[in-house]
Amino acid sequence: MDRLEQYIKDNRSSFDVELPPSGSRERFMARLEADNNKRNVVRFRPVWLSVAVSAVAVLAVVLGLSYTEADRAIERCISEMNSQEAHVIALVGKVCPQDMDIVMNSIRSITSEAIPFTDLLPDELPEEERLVIIKDYYGRKTEALQRLMACYDVE
Repeated sequence: MDRLEQYIKDNRSSFDVELPPSGSRERFMARLEADNNKRNVVRFRPVWLSVAVSAVAVLAVVLGLSYTEADRAIERCISEMNSQEAHVIALVGKVCPQDMDIVMNSIRSITSEAIPFTDLLPDELPEEERLVIIKDYYGRKTEALQRLMACYDVE
């Protein structure tokens, strides 16, 4: 125990002689509570905010580096094929619902891949050539879906 603490302890009775002014306790507690609230906000917000900003920055860098124009073109080809598939299903559902099982099997035969085609191409293949092959592959699948749809198109 240091000397100041010992002095206060020894002379405690002389410190407790007068009463504090009225309302002092309430003002003290209000300031203490305000200080505690400020500290909590200051402590937690920067940690949460810095973690969120760091996560967004890492994602932006990772996604920005790995997502190329070729990837976008491939995504468009696959999206076009999926859109055509949805059109076929909708058309057959309206025109000839009794054939839905046959059509769904045909669609599965056309579109299903045990291993995505893009994963089967060698990594050494130049990106331009890879893109041409993939567009041709998914283009043929889309054409097959269009031919299937033409069988049921009565318009």
